[in-house]
Amino acid sequence: QLVSLTKSSCPSVEVDVFATAKRRQYHECSQWRGTMQQRILAMKPALLILANSSRHGVSPAQWQDGTHATLQQLRSAGINTVLIGDTPRPGFDVPQCLARAEWQGRDPQRACVFQRNARAAEDIAIAAAEQRAVQQTGHGSWVDPGLAICPENECKVFSNGLVHYSDNNHLSATYARQLAPALQA
Repeated sequence: QLVSLTKSSCPSVEVDVFATAKRRQYHECSQWRGTMQQRILAMKPALLILANSSRHGVSPAQWQDGTHATLQQLRSAGINTVLIGDTPRPGFDVPQCLARAEWQGRDPQRACVFQRNARAAEDIAIAAAEQRAVQQTGHGSWVDPGLAICPENECKVFSNGLVHYSDNNHLSATYARQLAPALQA
């Protein structure tokens, strides 16, 4: 059985986030997270998978502390945990780029690539903070989906007739399903 617990723009780790659209602290996120943590502890799942965007305007130190606190709580409860890092971000709207390339008569597979090592410094720092938190708690494991998405430095956003991203940062559902065996391993 798979139970999905999500809230838009609300990370699963213990950090306070700012609701940009509302121009205030996102208090509902903290309340929701607390309720879900209690639910998870009561469920005692065989495996808990945490996945978050790294873009919440939180410093790497705060993210590491929040991740550490979350993992510590899960460790105390004996809940096996996998933390999945954020996906590499193209930095442009992929379907729009592909459509433009097609319209201009360019090869979409070559026109809309991005470099994996060009990731934003913030993304790299948050990924490192997550890894340090896993090491500090000695609990769980950290998975970098970027290794499956961009096995080489050049990241393709289209291959074998399949669009990899649905916008400028979300994987398409079809491509995400194609990645399932790599993540399952």
